[in-house]
Amino acid sequence: MSTEKIISCLDQEHKKLMKQKEMLLLKIDEARNNQTIEDSDLVLYNFNSELKFILTQIEKIEDTLRTINQCGDKVKRKIGDRIKIGDCVKLDHPEKSLLYYITASSQYVDPSIGLISASSPLAEQILQNKFGDRVSIGFNGDSRECLLLP
Repeated sequence: MSTEKIISCLDQEHKKLMKQKEMLLLKIDEARNNQTIEDSDLVLYNFNSELKFILTQIEKIEDTLRTINQCGDKVKRKIGDRIKIGDCVKLDHPEKSLLYYITASSQYVDPSIGLISASSPLAEQILQNKFGDRVSIGFNGDSRECLLLP
């Protein structure tokens, strides 16, 4: 998956969460206006809890998108550069190549689209190296030799 695909997936997730936020705000307004609902305080509490979670996810996605856009095209990484948070790293293996963007631990993560946290076991293995290093990376109990490319 390319950086553009990761950004596209994040944009889609952002749009989905924004729709969920708008629907939830409507439900909150409805619950506030409808005094006949039993346990309306509990309903409002649950809606507010869900809204806080959604807003946190939106904030993390926006922060991750900002970081990717700031780092992505301005700094071209090359062989020999130390791998750091904010880098896109291609794990090149004869069977399959995988691209991962290493986010700060506080940012949005989704390994299925290539976003991994710096504190994840995979990122911890990658961050110890430089681009161009050939390393043995553990995947679900299996170890594969990969070339780390920018």
